[in-house]
Amino acid sequence: MAPALSLALVLLTGVAAMPAELPDETAIRAKIHAAMGPLSKTYRETYEFVASNGTNMTEHGFVRNDDYRYTYDAGPFHNEDGMFHDEAWHMNDNGQVVMDEPDPGNAVPDKTTTTVAAIHTPVEGFTIATLNVRSYGIKEYVDGIIGTEFLRLFTIGFDYGNSRLYLVPNGWGRRALGIK
Repeated sequence: MAPALSLALVLLTGVAAMPAELPDETAIRAKIHAAMGPLSKTYRETYEFVASNGTNMTEHGFVRNDDYRYTYDAGPFHNEDGMFHDEAWHMNDNGQVVMDEPDPGNAVPDKTTTTVAAIHTPVEGFTIATLNVRSYGIKEYVDGIIGTEFLRLFTIGFDYGNSRLYLVPNGWGRRALGIK
């Protein structure tokens, strides 16, 4: 548990320093990939969020090779989508599974620009923003000290009252750390 506590101290106190120069997207993604290692072709993952309005949201992902299923629960709302044998599908509001028609290929994707910026709150890190001219796209927040993909190896618990962070290796973490 000592490595987890020292990691928690670095995360909570911000003792580790950010690099002097801002790395580019390729360098950040290379560090994430190196820390994470190869992904399994079969895995499950769960994300839990609390929106600013207090709504609890849960996303479950189930992946087996090229097939996947994602479920989304937010308050009373439930949605699902996935891919099965190269056939995309989604569940409509009535609970019926609808096979999605493939894109006819006529759409022209918007041109996007990718930028990297340093952030300092809540921890030192970076944003990687890939946006079109209308500022629509993806903005990823990456922990500059250890990389968010590293945290994927753990079930994370926060004890705000005692200023502690608990990291318990999950299935990926046990494999990566050689724990049986």
